[in-house]
Amino acid sequence: MPAAPPPTTGENLSLIPKAFFALGSVSYALLTRPLASSPRPVDAFRDAVYAAMRSFLSSISTAQEQASQVSTEAQYLAVSKYKHYEPDTDVLDSGLRVHWLGPKLSRSSILFLHGGGFNLAASSGHLEWLWDLKNDLAQQASISVVIPSYTLAPEGQYPLQLQQAAEVLQWLVEKQGKSPGNIILAGDSAGANLSVAVLSHLLHPHPNVPEIKLREPLAAAVLISPWTRFVSDDESVTKNARSDMVTVPAAKRWSSNYLGPAELDYYNQPADADEQWFSGLDKKVKDMFVYAGGGEILIDSIELFVQKLKQAHPRVEFFVQPGAGHDDIILDKVLGYKKKAEGTKNETPSPRLASITAVLQSARSRAILSTVTCLAQNQRSNVRKRKIIATGPGRTEVPVAVLQSILPGEKGHVVLDGLNASGSSSHPDEVPSARARVPPQRSMDVTA
Repeated sequence: MPAAPPPTTGENLSLIPKAFFALGSVSYALLTRPLASSPRPVDAFRDAVYAAMRSFLSSISTAQEQASQVSTEAQYLAVSKYKHYEPDTDVLDSGLRVHWLGPKLSRSSILFLHGGGFNLAASSGHLEWLWDLKNDLAQQASISVVIPSYTLAPEGQYPLQLQQAAEVLQWLVEKQGKSPGNIILAGDSAGANLSVAVLSHLLHPHPNVPEIKLREPLAAAVLISPWTRFVSDDESVTKNARSDMVTVPAAKRWSSNYLGPAELDYYNQPADADEQWFSGLDKKVKDMFVYAGGGEILIDSIELFVQKLKQAHPRVEFFVQPGAGHDDIILDKVLGYKKKAEGTKNETPSPRLASITAVLQSARSRAILSTVTCLAQNQRSNVRKRKIIATGPGRTEVPVAVLQSILPGEKGHVVLDGLNASGSSSHPDEVPSARARVPPQRSMDVTA
């Protein structure tokens, strides 16, 4: 399908009243904030920004939306120039362009599929967050990030993006010599949807996508605010309507452009997959980590999706940031939130980075807790409490030093469901662990 045409003169002129309406939405959000009974963003600035975004996203056209952005490659080049990094782009056989952050010869790679409703390119927030992630990991491990410029909808429609993601993964293994056990598949929002589609394709080869043949499971899959159900009537859609920036009209527009004439299926809407769909997933990816915001309109569908993952995979971790909206760790970068969480400001490598290094260099990847810490360092220091959904057969191993680096408690202690857990090590590289017996799928509050 052709790309969306440029906006007409009428569409451009219509932006003027839409801007005034957005200002009205901001004023209303700020005036009603002290009296609000429904969930709202954690601070007034974010509340105002979300209100403006909801107003625009609900009213603009695809042409207006896409005319206001630059391409993923342009963002990549801009961030590379700002960071004094020599850009490195490969062109695959299909013409797909793939961008690198970090050395190609790195032992481990993160294949990152960006979000944006399949309609929007990677933002500056994506590139800034990936840059910081790459730098944090590179202090202790050989790591690179691979960012495909996949075709946006409506120019490209399902399953083209799945074909492109599968092509990149196969290329990393066959042409770049990467071991699947050293590849982390990651994505946010629509990119997380696409990441799950890749995993589904590994389990059930899509009839219109070349089969991927891997000799071993992937190291891990990291899903940030995954878009697992395009449009729904879940309770969270109404409950969190004012604590998120995503709107139902925007979701309908994006998903319609993405699907085109295609039908909904378990590849593109995994929250609705049957209980057998993900069977055998642990043979395709060693560990899985899902991050979501408690204030997302998508949180109910994400929780349903995670329940299905847990039935099929014994190593799924689910981290819910209370009150956070959709894709907040990326949006924080766009909005200029630069303050890291307490305990992440050390100039010397922290125990968290040592744990990450162990993940990337071990035969059996333990990516989950390490990834939690990477994500957590983008949260502001005034957030002092996080909810972790415990998983597994009844026992969870939590590196105490890692938890301390996220939320430092008094006298070096952390609290796990009311249990004080502290650890010490005679070896500087050893990360002490606390083992707490917890029932499966029970929530833990980790409080400073």
